[in-house]
Amino acid sequence: EALDQIAGEVEGFSLNDNPSLERIGSLHLVDKTKRLYIYNNPRLTVIDGFTKLIEVSERLAVFNNPLLEDIASLNSRLDILGDLEIYDNPRLSDCSIRPICNYLKAPAGNIIITRNGGDCNSISLVKDACPSPCLPGGMVFSRQSQLDSFRILFPDCDEILGSVTISGN
Repeated sequence: EALDQIAGEVEGFSLNDNPSLERIGSLHLVDKTKRLYIYNNPRLTVIDGFTKLIEVSERLAVFNNPLLEDIASLNSRLDILGDLEIYDNPRLSDCSIRPICNYLKAPAGNIIITRNGGDCNSISLVKDACPSPCLPGGMVFSRQSQLDSFRILFPDCDEILGSVTISGN
């Protein structure tokens, strides 16, 4: 309960050595921190409490959480501006979330991604699992029906790399 009162920018955040912590769900008001460490939490399965976090400026480190399976709730607008470390989380099989994929395109520090599960076991596996930008040549919408059916035709397209033109009726 007290954690949900922490808001705004925090110098550093460390959630470690908590034998009963199963999920991180009450830090929705934190938006910036220099350092975020999440490690040695033997029962942690989900990181879902940082939905407003938009910046980690020095280091994001998630390691030695043997039951951790899900980090997808990290804010899709999160900018990682320093080091990134994700290791020794054997059940974590998907690290191809937007903040990590964006970071791997132009890393701002050191990267360690190893000894996790599935596609989160190395930098190259994570890069390969990251979604490709869709429609690099852009898109022209000339009818309302094209806009209405866009999500159906391109369900995995979250970002159009090229320009978008809307014209017509």
